[in-house]
Amino acid sequence: KNASSQTLHSSQAYIASTKSMFGYAEDAVVINTLPDELLNACFAELSAVSLGRAGRSSRRWRSVSNTLLVAHKSARIATIVAKLEHIDSDVRQVAVQMLSTVDAQSLTIHAAAIVSKLEHGNRDVRRAAVDTLEALDTASLAINATAITAKLDDDDAYMRQAALQTLGKLDAASLASHAVSIAAKLEDLAPGVRRAAVVALSNLDSTSLAMHATAIYAKLEDNVPYVRHAVMRTLSSLRSSSLAPSRASLA
Repeated sequence: KNASSQTLHSSQAYIASTKSMFGYAEDAVVINTLPDELLNACFAELSAVSLGRAGRSSRRWRSVSNTLLVAHKSARIATIVAKLEHIDSDVRQVAVQMLSTVDAQSLTIHAAAIVSKLEHGNRDVRRAAVDTLEALDTASLAINATAITAKLDDDDAYMRQAALQTLGKLDAASLASHAVSIAAKLEDLAPGVRRAAVVALSNLDSTSLAMHATAIYAKLEDNVPYVRHAVMRTLSSLRSSSLAPSRASLA
């Protein structure tokens, strides 16, 4: 803070001396002659709204304001990510909601910090983290898919279900790499987890899906209606030839 104050003081002194030397009447004229370091110091004192307005004045000001706006945004997101560990569940929920509105590119910058919270000792913090990760783009999800897949063995059924829903957003090629772990959840004790496993597997390409057709077909006997409905929708995308071995094995 002291360094910032000193730099700002230098800027003010520069403006005063330049106005005196050249007879400039307007501060704005002098500000345009400031070195980059001093101009950045001046702009750093502005709010995000003021930075946006200043950026419309000239190309140079737009370049400086855009750089600072990115820094403002990154700092704000980092603050919200930290709230995922807040003791108050309402604060955590608001943090999740706020992060869900952040564009995927910005959220990706903080993905590692969010993923680290999947291992938090507090169940609710883990839940907040996995809910947030669902907003990542497919490329970022693929990078963090192994950490998310590990949560399929979490003691909390909510975590297992949420992890499956997040993995289901992977592209088909990345999803295939985790299909065996996902298919294992077809036998989970929680019906919501079984259904989420079926839905996630439905996003596989037909060749990869056919490899798990027998296990999915067996869930037509599940005692929970919404699990059976998910199975029927998933199997409807397969050709009859792919289902023949599954029917035969259950005959």
